[in-house]
Amino acid sequence: MNADTNRSSPTNYQIEFTPLRKDDLFIVLDHRNAKFDYPPHFHADFEINMVLGAAGTRQIGDSFETFGQTDIILVGPNVPHIWKGDETEERENHVVTIQFQRRMLEYEIFDKRIFLPIRTLLRRASQGVSFSESTGAAEIRDKIIALTRARQFDSVLGFFSLLDSMAVCKDARLLASQQYSPFNIGLECRSRRINRVCEYVCRNYACEVREEEVAKLINMSVSAFSRFFRKRTGKRFIDYLNEFRVGQASQMLCETTDSVAEICFRCGFNNTSHFTKVFRKKRGTTPTMYRSTSRQIWVKV
Repeated sequence: MNADTNRSSPTNYQIEFTPLRKDDLFIVLDHRNAKFDYPPHFHADFEINMVLGAAGTRQIGDSFETFGQTDIILVGPNVPHIWKGDETEERENHVVTIQFQRRMLEYEIFDKRIFLPIRTLLRRASQGVSFSESTGAAEIRDKIIALTRARQFDSVLGFFSLLDSMAVCKDARLLASQQYSPFNIGLECRSRRINRVCEYVCRNYACEVREEEVAKLINMSVSAFSRFFRKRTGKRFIDYLNEFRVGQASQMLCETTDSVAEICFRCGFNNTSHFTKVFRKKRGTTPTMYRSTSRQIWVKV
């Protein structure tokens, strides 16, 4: 990739707001038969992504490569990334995604000497780190899979054990070039006004959320708010609201035995047909099928 491409505007990519909350240490998303239909995007948090049983191409920063069978990548904050599966082959894709806070490096415990390898690893993540072909790939793969089954404090121990295995892996490979710089807008895009909007949605998504009320919250007209929000996030407000609601619904589908209809109304949708339509658009499947093929573990400590 040439230097001009490396300086691409963040508006060429979709900003993703991860479902991490302040009291989440990390989240694990375990998807069977995953769809590779998400656009190029970036977010302000760390991400470990493992793809099993698939082949295709991926972009991490200014790195473009093919992948196959087992692909394990650590991506740092604000680094654009995307995986595209090979549509010519029928495979049972299995994708596990682990997301954790960028501010984790600010935790006092990471100042301790024993955490130095992990701290170094996370700093290298600004270029993207591949473990796919390393000698430790099998161990890292097994720990990621074990993490999808872990519960409570065992999951915390498994998470730090995974980071340690990644940190001591001698033949892990950096992906983006040394000249590449992640988009430096993680805090900018989450400005004071954007934060107020996101907090309002988090508190009120189960109710009717009117754009007029949200615009008034930050002292803007509806038209000005619409332009402001789209410029800062790359998406319309209604799309962000629906993505947040679908994210909450996904969690409920995997963590509870509540009916699809109950979850529909608890997440702010007015009827099940509209809920199913929006859910299918965002997840590529119906809520019922999602519940049967996917499992999400939300770890809060």
